[in-house]
Amino acid sequence: MKRLIIFIGLLIIMAITNPSKADFVSWVEEKGIEQSDNIIEKGITYFAAEAWADSLTHANDYIIFSTYTMLMPDGQEFTFLGACNDFLPIGHFDVDTIVSSILTFVGVIFIALILLRIIRNIGKQKRQDN
Repeated sequence: MKRLIIFIGLLIIMAITNPSKADFVSWVEEKGIEQSDNIIEKGITYFAAEAWADSLTHANDYIIFSTYTMLMPDGQEFTFLGACNDFLPIGHFDVDTIVSSILTFVGVIFIALILLRIIRNIGKQKRQDN
């Protein structure tokens, strides 16, 4: 029974932290600015990336996670998995992004487990007090 409650709690947390298309577009803009080499590129990215990324992105929402596919004008397709307020590239691998995403996901799971344990202990104390 405990495992079922934990599993349901994790699903609820994942559903709450499932990023939207707007979150993905903001993430793409942020990554573009980070990777720009000079102030001119940063400025162009700042003003153009949001509309550009929004127009090229197709989102699929699966409640506990989402996928985002960007079809570039040259025909290249990039797919990303969105979960726990983070994004993970699928199909092409950027090790730093993958490690960062995994650590974020593990951190969210760890916090969720701590919160579930606290809630369970509060429930035990209330039963003992009665």
